[in-house]
Amino acid sequence: MTSTLKDKKVLVVGRGSGIARAITEAARAAGATVTTAGRHPEELARAYDHDPGVSAESVDLTDDDSIAAMARRVGAVDHLVSTRRRVPAA
Repeated sequence: MTSTLKDKKVLVVGRGSGIARAITEAARAAGATVTTAGRHPEELARAYDHDPGVSAESVDLTDDDSIAAMARRVGAVDHLVSTRRRVPAA
């Protein structure tokens, strides 16, 4: 069976638990390289330190400059998943 995420890059915005963790682990199992992003990248790094295919980035979704800086660091992605409960006001 061929995975649709093989060799794809996935960005998961959220915490290192719950839905975000399940999505990250499923994407890795399907062959993707995953970048996780959130306000506390050290927590994300600890959550996935066993998997070299997962990296952690810092981002504050209420700050446009923080979002732009993270986007520059991460580069192009094939898929984006946000598990954030609230969307910041525009």
